[in-house]
Amino acid sequence: MKTKHFSILKVLTLLLALTLLTGCGGGDKPKNGSTVSPAESQTPAVTPDATATTETTETPVATATAESTETPDATATTEPTKSPAPTETPKPKDKTAKIIILAGQSNAVGATLKAPLKTTVGTSRNRAFTKGYENIKIAYFAEAGGANGAAGTFRTNIDYTAGKTQPLNKVFVKTNLANSWTTQMFGPEIGIAEYLNEKYPGETFYIVKVAKGGVSVANSWKNTGYCYKKLKETMEICCTSLKAEGYTPELFSICWLQGENEALNKTEADKYDTIVAGVAERMRNDFAKYSTTGKIAFIDGGISDSPMWTYYKEVNAGKKKFAETSDLNYYFGVIENGLEYKNEPAGNPDLAHYDSASVVKLGNILGEYIDTAYKAILKK
Repeated sequence: MKTKHFSILKVLTLLLALTLLTGCGGGDKPKNGSTVSPAESQTPAVTPDATATTETTETPVATATAESTETPDATATTEPTKSPAPTETPKPKDKTAKIIILAGQSNAVGATLKAPLKTTVGTSRNRAFTKGYENIKIAYFAEAGGANGAAGTFRTNIDYTAGKTQPLNKVFVKTNLANSWTTQMFGPEIGIAEYLNEKYPGETFYIVKVAKGGVSVANSWKNTGYCYKKLKETMEICCTSLKAEGYTPELFSICWLQGENEALNKTEADKYDTIVAGVAERMRNDFAKYSTTGKIAFIDGGISDSPMWTYYKEVNAGKKKFAETSDLNYYFGVIENGLEYKNEPAGNPDLAHYDSASVVKLGNILGEYIDTAYKAILKK
């Protein structure tokens, strides 16, 4: 019996050992809740490298992949089904060439020194005048000397021998302080340009300037007069060249600065209303082909009370009288507007021509009347 018991005990011991050996394999899968034996807990089952491998399977990359299914891009894919916003049709380029004539005697030519401008109007404005205005173009023929038909000294940007059709950049240049008969002097076109540029910075205007100092209407501005023929020739070149580039010439204003010569003779001064009426009628008739509206304003500036102009009152009265005959006629007095002529050049003032700041002001006033005409005739 003792030997038998020993055999049974031995068998049980072997079975228990086998069971324990078989149970060691379960320590590789702790995730089902099975416990790890004390021996296994003392020896790390996972090395640092193994830990890193496990972390890789749960890195933010996997999370990012899940998030990518709900990214704003997924929402954006539904937007193309919406109707797109309507696209605004670009406005066609304005091909109307707005033309202003500037004509008359020496105060239209520009017989005032530009050097004092730094002081009289300030550095900033003088710098702008010197640089010029690209959107205010000018074609100019400015002459001094050679009174009443005789040839004088002149400057122009136009080649009168190059034919009626020329490149626009040759016919028109920017308005600046160099559009007179000498580069040392300037005219009221700079004040016109300053005003129009400030008022209409996105628009282009074309000034056609033909003027000659010391001339009367009877000798130089009649049908066959030297100045009038030069104006007609200049207008033809300017407008033909504009048409060649697809523009429609639109003359809407004539600025007239003349009368000092007539103020030397009482007979001429007393009938200046008739004289200026003839000038305006002639220009309106001859240049009607450059106006689609049939309306051309005539803007007439008075003359100063300089002792050189004996009958200035009579001339100004005639100008004012003519202006009252039509809503398209305008007159303004230079005396009433405070234009000065007694200060420059310092020590030896030129009493026939306005001081530098007054020339700019003269142009600004012309600009105001041009603006009035523009609104009445062309501006929609």
